[in-house]
Amino acid sequence: MKFEFLEDLVKKVYASDLTDKQKKIFEKILYNTFTKTIKEDENGLYIITGDIEAMWLRDSSLQVLPLIYVDHKEANYILKKTLERQFFYLRIDSYANSFNQEANGRHWSDSDNCLSDWVWERKYEIDSIAFVFFLLNKYIEKTSDRSILNNNLDLIDKLLNQIILEQDHSKSSYYFIRKNNWPNDQLENKGFGRETKEIGLTWSAFRPSDDACYYNYNIPGNILLFLELEELGKYLEDERIKNKSLNLSKTIRKAVYEKAVFEDEEFGKIFAYEIDGLGNKLLIDDANLPNLLSLKYFGLDDQIAKNTRAFVLSEKNPYFYQGTYAKGLGSSHTKEGHVWHIALLTEVLITDDIDKKKELLNIIEKTDGGSYLMHEGFDVNNPNDFTREFFSWANSMYVLAILQIVAN
Repeated sequence: MKFEFLEDLVKKVYASDLTDKQKKIFEKILYNTFTKTIKEDENGLYIITGDIEAMWLRDSSLQVLPLIYVDHKEANYILKKTLERQFFYLRIDSYANSFNQEANGRHWSDSDNCLSDWVWERKYEIDSIAFVFFLLNKYIEKTSDRSILNNNLDLIDKLLNQIILEQDHSKSSYYFIRKNNWPNDQLENKGFGRETKEIGLTWSAFRPSDDACYYNYNIPGNILLFLELEELGKYLEDERIKNKSLNLSKTIRKAVYEKAVFEDEEFGKIFAYEIDGLGNKLLIDDANLPNLLSLKYFGLDDQIAKNTRAFVLSEKNPYFYQGTYAKGLGSSHTKEGHVWHIALLTEVLITDDIDKKKELLNIIEKTDGGSYLMHEGFDVNNPNDFTREFFSWANSMYVLAILQIVAN
């Protein structure tokens, strides 16, 4: 697909004081994202994640997110048609995380259980739903168009009920079985996951990395969810659904602050990454969004969030790596010592210090592996050792960061 606004954005960025290479990276990434990943059909826009021919609910939300900075009818059209596609998929399977363009029966693994021909992968990740709400809220805020919201009230009600059901996963029928030897792809207890106690948080099988949760209350996912449920409540006119959304937001928020905050002797009170409600906790952070690092971008920047940010950007976080070319967050999804461009770009988005933004962009510029594109993870001591040549989520994060700078 071709869009008129792309050339205008390139001109705007080329008129900025970014480095020549940063401008060229922006141009290549922009056209790569909006000409190579998007297809349109009767169900909206189908947006592949890059080198995998499937559409993720989370990834697609972030792939079009830069368009909130673009004042053009085509940008609004892309946002709307992306949302239409996402709601179309959620009607098919509200537990799935990624989908095919058509009901062709293609799957990441044919050994998975309960697969529709539309579903590429059925990993239940609470951030998938949270990100659709996030994009919907951003779209309404930008355009004042509530048609997608009003046309999907029944589905939104169903999603809220699902989130409520998963506050006690013992009542849920969802389980995930995949027959391979990769521990991060498995749920214990015959696919139902480790034991959890009902405490007000909502259960997630997998993280935004698509790796299995160790403890199944993922805190950044729950935080993004309660923030977006509160925002969604501002736009809902149906009083019953509005109250359900707002009450659920309050319940999850309360549980996060009462059950997922722990004292660190160096950093003070911080959020855990995962808990189980039984007293167990995981004090880490992962490069994939939503994560604890990104909370400020999504609207939570209290003292606990600030303390947590300091913790996750320290050696106390086992997925914080530093080397010759970079320091930042990696993931259990990639090799040790690999920092993610997504994580570095998150730092660009959350810092108010323009010099720090420029410093991070300079690091990113020098770690593209000579491709003028963003990647998944790269070795902090050898940026030419990277994963995923075509990773549109990371590319769009670069566009988002640049447009945030240029727009201000």
